[in-house]
Amino acid sequence: MLTRVILLILILCSSAGVIPAQGTGAPVGLPDDIEQNETMRDTLKRMQIKREESDFQKLVEKSVSIRDGARKLAAELGRGAAPTSLRQHDKLLREIEKYARQIRAESGGSDDGDPLVIKEGIDEVVDRLVTASELLSDSMSRTSRRVISVTVIEACSEVIDLIRELRLRHR
Repeated sequence: MLTRVILLILILCSSAGVIPAQGTGAPVGLPDDIEQNETMRDTLKRMQIKREESDFQKLVEKSVSIRDGARKLAAELGRGAAPTSLRQHDKLLREIEKYARQIRAESGGSDDGDPLVIKEGIDEVVDRLVTASELLSDSMSRTSRRVISVTVIEACSEVIDLIRELRLRHR
């Protein structure tokens, strides 16, 4: 009689899933699906981290493009350039402004604030543009993707204001 009761208890427990199947290695009462879900969450988290790192690296590359574009503009315009020669560089100016806006937006900045009032000549504006773009590039390469840098946001805003001023002057 006792063996029948024990056998009946074992049958009921195994049908309820309390006793683990042989060789699964799963804890008692814990199905394999939970372990697979944890693995899937870990994989998704790693993929998200890689995507964020890739996106940040693209922003760093854009800051280098801004710096190189500002240097190219300064070299091609040279000292004493006429404002009309800026028309030839309008595409470059638009690209620099676009990248600066993207970096500023991704860094947590906004369009708030009044534009700079610039009373300097074109040469000084271009020199300030080169300086601001170099500061931006250096700051972007030194920060991590999880840091909100005020220096980056301010440098982007200055680049945008200087580009806006250059574009207004050649019209």
